[in-house]
Amino acid sequence: MQQHGIEAEIYEEVFVLVRYNHDAFLLDLRVSLGDLSRIIVAKVFDLAPEYRHTLALSAYLLRLNTTFDFANFALSPKADRLIVQGSITFVDHLEAQEVRTGRSYVLGDGWSCT
Repeated sequence: MQQHGIEAEIYEEVFVLVRYNHDAFLLDLRVSLGDLSRIIVAKVFDLAPEYRHTLALSAYLLRLNTTFDFANFALSPKADRLIVQGSITFVDHLEAQEVRTGRSYVLGDGWSCT
């Protein structure tokens, strides 16, 4: 990433912190050779104090999670931040059984399979 001008660094020994277009993202790389691998991406948004611990915020999170299926929306443990988490999945090969069970994959060359 750094070779392409994207700021990236190791964060807390297990994550990669990426800064892109003035935004920060945490990447959790989960590699399993010969199996399902994925990159979990998280973006954190600070919440204004007046919205923390409110029923309106809980309802908003519920609407986000039921409306959008590409990410998970959650509160931080202190309820002071909104965390949006999604993932990118990769496989080296796809077995017929995996296709029949309805698993959704993004293949290594960018093709997706559901």
